[in-house]
Amino acid sequence: FFFNDTATTEIYTEQIVGSVRCVQETGVRVLSMCWVIYGHEYNARLKIATNLASVQTEIFQSTYALVVIAGVYAVDIFFFMSGFFFTYIYLGKLAKMRFNLPTYIMTIVHRIFRILPLYAMLILFMFKLMPWFGSGPMWNDFVKNFSGVCKDRWFYNMLFIDNYFNTFKTGYCFGWGWYLANDMQMFLVTPIVAYIIHKNQFVGKLVTWGFILFSCAWGTYLSLEYLSLIHISEPTRQAEISYAVFCLKKK
Repeated sequence: FFFNDTATTEIYTEQIVGSVRCVQETGVRVLSMCWVIYGHEYNARLKIATNLASVQTEIFQSTYALVVIAGVYAVDIFFFMSGFFFTYIYLGKLAKMRFNLPTYIMTIVHRIFRILPLYAMLILFMFKLMPWFGSGPMWNDFVKNFSGVCKDRWFYNMLFIDNYFNTFKTGYCFGWGWYLANDMQMFLVTPIVAYIIHKNQFVGKLVTWGFILFSCAWGTYLSLEYLSLIHISEPTRQAEISYAVFCLKKK
């Protein structure tokens, strides 16, 4: 093992042909992941904090608190990049291939087989092995809420619909799997939208803006109806704690 050889092969400093330069050079994925971890770590510790009153008055009213609170929104950056890069690549492929039902089905099947095997192994690890990898006063609650429920609810994750059926009351099998479920559901529509953009850019823009406006309107309605219990930018995710605008109240 030689560090220099490994560094030169694993750390790329030259522009990759066909890549998006602004994303490659800024390292937006690494920075976003650090932001997500930071925000979620801070939020996890608040659940066991004994000084919530001072947290609300001294911390959350400061400018610094925006970085912490917005950490949960950083996940949306990956939704954007996933859709952007797929469309960027798929539009290039549409210029060389014919889009039809078999092509669409194979695109979906290819993505499922890329994700599902490793996803299944991680859920199995979470269900059978994770309980043996930790200890402490909060560990049993973690195992109960994120591992123990996998025995009865794992198939929701395998079907990528756990964001509709796993709630705070039922528990979360592989709780952060909601992202894959959302991503897969949006992916079902993305090839069709990309094809429309390829055929007619004006109509494609109308369809894209239609989805954006519908998502904002539907998320806002859910937030108003259920006392802000739904993330505005994730209207298909059920959650006990709101990640949306905290000032929204149902009269």
